[in-house]
Amino acid sequence: MRCLAAVVLLLFLLAPTVSAQPAEPGGYSIRASLGFATQDLGDVNDDIVDDAAMWRPLSSSLDWDDQFGEATPFGLEFGYQYSERWSWAFGFTWHKSTVEHSAQLDYVDPESFTTVTGEVTSDYRLKLLDLYATAMFWVPRASGLHIGAQLGFALGGLDFKETYDLTGSDGSFLDLEGDGEGHASGLSAGAYAGYELALTPHWTISARGGYLYCNLGEMDGRIHLHGADNTGPIDQTLAGHMSNNAGEPMDFDFSGARVSGAVTYRFRWSGEF
Repeated sequence: MRCLAAVVLLLFLLAPTVSAQPAEPGGYSIRASLGFATQDLGDVNDDIVDDAAMWRPLSSSLDWDDQFGEATPFGLEFGYQYSERWSWAFGFTWHKSTVEHSAQLDYVDPESFTTVTGEVTSDYRLKLLDLYATAMFWVPRASGLHIGAQLGFALGGLDFKETYDLTGSDGSFLDLEGDGEGHASGLSAGAYAGYELALTPHWTISARGGYLYCNLGEMDGRIHLHGADNTGPIDQTLAGHMSNNAGEPMDFDFSGARVSGAVTYRFRWSGEF
């Protein structure tokens, strides 16, 4: 976020002294960006809340508050200035988000009156790669100001690890680890407005803000459970649609607002840069 804030600050500081000349038709560009994004992920966060409610009455210490939300996308974009008013580009953005939870358990089983102590942990990492094409309209008489729309194909992934290290006062125990992953893909679409400021004939800085729709729906996944309890070893692999604690399928919705700052290099192709 500090890099993004620096780009936006430069735009305001330099605007009075640097002219924002329109890009010349026939030129190419390479744009590198760093941004800030919100993510819906409502079903995923609801499941985290349900997990916290389940472990809370059984725990002496609970760290289960973190939810998925903000992300920092990195992007590259390769563009072509078709005319003074229109340009197009192909690009990608990528980001990941991580949450970690833990619970120190200490409770008495109401049926067996066994005291259970131990620790439960979960580590989840979501990642999103968005491949897109975008068209931009450069506003007449407002050099540097532009609006754009994009359509893309997104690939989402989830890596997770859960551990259970529990001991009962009757000699029972559970030492279990689950490693899993999930994948989903689907279309993305977005719209944005931006401003670009030329620093030299080749280098520019810019900022964009807009909204990206990217609901990938259900995610297919697998989990490998391995470990042991007091009855013997455990080694099992489960696969299928990822579901919440109630067994209901979850939507993986990465939609949200996005802002970004970028540095762009503009050039004309003549066999060399």
